[in-house]
Amino acid sequence: MTSTSRILLIEDEPMNIQALSAILKQEGYQISVATNGKQALEVVARVQPDLILLDVMMPEMDGFETAALIRQRERSLYTPIIFLTALGRSEDALFRGYHVGAVDYLVKPIVPAVLKSKVSVFVQLKRQSELLEQKNIELNAMLQELEAFSYTVAHDLRAPLARIDGFSQALLELQNDRLDEEGKRYLHRVRAGTAQLSLRYVT
Repeated sequence: MTSTSRILLIEDEPMNIQALSAILKQEGYQISVATNGKQALEVVARVQPDLILLDVMMPEMDGFETAALIRQRERSLYTPIIFLTALGRSEDALFRGYHVGAVDYLVKPIVPAVLKSKVSVFVQLKRQSELLEQKNIELNAMLQELEAFSYTVAHDLRAPLARIDGFSQALLELQNDRLDEEGKRYLHRVRAGTAQLSLRYVT
């Protein structure tokens, strides 16, 4: 699964970029790097990542503002964003992060095992969500085909059912004197059956 998973790393410190990229590449992820918020938006527009690692403290545009702008793009509305922070887990920072769409935090210095574990979990969740969405699309397409088929069947049945009912009614009215009770009963059953089919499949 990781061989085709794309991670966007948004970080302005070269040493952190090198260290985090090395860890993730060992796991088989494809890594894109942005060193500021503006560059991150350009990368997101060009490459649809499966997960974003976003540094909170960056010059000009911080991580919170960057995340909010990323979330404005429809394609990135549900892309997991993990914040990277050296500020610890303060309540204000956590609230701001979750408010703009973060799914989790990693506190610097980042433990490689924790990074690998969290990235793996959220990438898998993203992929499962995409598979579920695709299944829903396929199911909706099947339902539309079934509705179209039902409409076609109903349309094709309308004329023959009307003819059967019309002939039955004509026999009852025009040949009533020649029909015995059993024959009349059969014709009434035919008319009742065509009426039932019309209600079920045609109307």
